[in-house]
Amino acid sequence: MWTGDLSPDERLAQFPAYSLTADLSVLPDGDSAALPHLLKAGKALDELYLSQWWQGNVAVRNKLVANGDTKILEVFDMYKGPFGNPFLI
Repeated sequence: MWTGDLSPDERLAQFPAYSLTADLSVLPDGDSAALPHLLKAGKALDELYLSQWWQGNVAVRNKLVANGDTKILEVFDMYKGPFGNPFLI
């Protein structure tokens, strides 16, 4: 998604953060025990998707993490890559 010549802050402001909550106390014990494993699997799928979308994604993301570019990293993670992010291309 291309949003023009916006700063990372302006891009992030277009997609306000929100918190999604749920009452997990009503879950059966087995479901509660499965949740951490499901979250771990979801993170693994995120990384797999990132590497499959474009082979340079992992290297670019690692560079952003190493440089401490938190705002640009957040934009990168939002777009799942540098596309739509002129700060990276």
